[in-house]
Amino acid sequence: MKTDWNRHWELYGGLGWKFWFRQIRRGYRKLLEGIDLRGGRIAELGSGSGMNTLELTKVFKPAEILLVDSCPAAIRISKRVLKGFPARFLQQDILKLRLKNRFDLVHSEGLLEHFFGKDRERAFRKHVQLCRKGGYVLIFVPIKSLRYRVFKLVYQKLGKWIWDEEPLTPEELRELFRRNGLKILREYQSRFLCEYGILGRK
Repeated sequence: MKTDWNRHWELYGGLGWKFWFRQIRRGYRKLLEGIDLRGGRIAELGSGSGMNTLELTKVFKPAEILLVDSCPAAIRISKRVLKGFPARFLQQDILKLRLKNRFDLVHSEGLLEHFFGKDRERAFRKHVQLCRKGGYVLIFVPIKSLRYRVFKLVYQKLGKWIWDEEPLTPEELRELFRRNGLKILREYQSRFLCEYGILGRK
């Protein structure tokens, strides 16, 4: 099954989304606590709605903002979300992304699990390639757990599961950071979601 991203973004909004972003926002704040990115450059890969970048923009007021997503519907939503901010939007497959700019923070949430085999490693490396020396990489992914299996089973029974994804273990995510030369600074496990986040430095 291939993820129907247009259908995914048709579901955008509502209480479920608000709860999700509230929990992810808490994770971002915990991971980035004490990190000064004011006036820096921030890039989000698989940017979706752009809500995570919006929260970072409010806090750090970056000089440059880049959002990359392959789905036209996601780009349309993120343009509305970040209206009035100095953001640049690219509708592109991140595996084909070629940019000269380097960023102080490269982040993603809910991206890596949609890549498989060697493509997952390639997707991770895109974060590292776009990050400047001394910059930060922050990644959230769903992790293999009983909670995740129950959540997926319920959605499948209801006929609402539309995502082609494979969750990681925390150790698999750590190994991606280590293997690609990033120093792990902090880790965060969401209390209510199946999401696990790591902040690393290049």
